Amino acid sequence: MKTFWHRLLGALLTYILTSVNISVQTDVPIMTDPPEVDILLLRRYDKQWTQDQRLRLPDGIRDSPAHTILIEFKATESVNLDKL
Repeated sequence: MKTFWHRLLGALLTYILTSVNISVQTDVPIMTDPPEVDILLLRRYDKQWTQDQRLRLPDGIRDSPAHTILIEFKATESVNLDKL
């Protein structure tokens, strides 16, 4: 049975980020006939990241001026505490 790790990560990010007005989507098609890609889409609605949002976002994302962030999630090994 395949484990959809990106969906688990998406659920966690949804829990953490929706209260600060950032939407999280998983399994967003990126082409009309896409190959299988496990992605997360983060989208903010404010002009820039707010202080509350920046506190919850990782380095690199919190410093980006983009309001839509596409993250490709690839897990080639079992996920454990060391991987997280």
